[in-house]
Amino acid sequence: MRIRRDYFHHPQGELHYRYLCPSYSTREHSLAVVLIHQSPQHGGALEGAMRELAKHFAVYVPDLPGYGNSDAIDEPSIPAFADRIGDFMAAIVREPAVIFGQHTGALVAAEVAVRSPAQVSAFVADGYPLFNATENADLLANYFPDLTPRADGGHLLTLWQRLQKQYRQFPWYAEAGSAHSPWLELKAQEPSADRLHQLLRETLHGEAPWRGYRAVFEFSESESLLRKLSVPTRLVYREEDVLVYHMPRVPSSLPAVVQVERAQGHAAWISAIEHFA
Repeated sequence: MRIRRDYFHHPQGELHYRYLCPSYSTREHSLAVVLIHQSPQHGGALEGAMRELAKHFAVYVPDLPGYGNSDAIDEPSIPAFADRIGDFMAAIVREPAVIFGQHTGALVAAEVAVRSPAQVSAFVADGYPLFNATENADLLANYFPDLTPRADGGHLLTLWQRLQKQYRQFPWYAEAGSAHSPWLELKAQEPSADRLHQLLRETLHGEAPWRGYRAVFEFSESESLLRKLSVPTRLVYREEDVLVYHMPRVPSSLPAVVQVERAQGHAAWISAIEHFA
């Protein structure tokens, strides 16, 4: 099946999206799932998952505003992203859908699920962020290198090296012996040059990926959102994911609809979505 692309024509800017359905002739009769990507990638990073899920669902993957081919918004924030995704779901999906989010996308998806439960049949997260205020301040001050274009192309090397380091420790700038100590030593396999090139292109593709990414660390309601959920929810924390250390931070007193699981491999969140098919 060929992944198709289109635009949601919003009064405040174009929202680009991909979609893949079991049968385009029966598109309106298929179960729907909306996948929200992490920062600073765009919806193209989820094309593999789209193909896996299309046997059960009509799959919709928007680029968040400022990412990929979607127009940026003046003041990016998690609530502003959720507003745009909610409008997209009401106009394009038009039926209650499973909504999935990864990292940044998990916060956006949770906000949509809380604001518009009639539009959401279930919510699945892959790595739900629960940063504390001290961490947010540190990340806002240090996480985003200056990518202002330079005549010698040095900004591209800066980004390349930052992408390499994110596989070694979190945060990427907190190397042993520096002014910061790593919060988490990572054992991820060093990415190939091809993979780094792909990540660099994804980061630079959108109008304002850094501005949108900052919205994660400016958001202080991640815990309170979990307490407001009323739709069936599964929070997946994968062993190999940098946010697995946030799992112990998930409050114990949450609505009965919320389930939390520790797992391995991206198949874990694919299975969590398929659970609601």
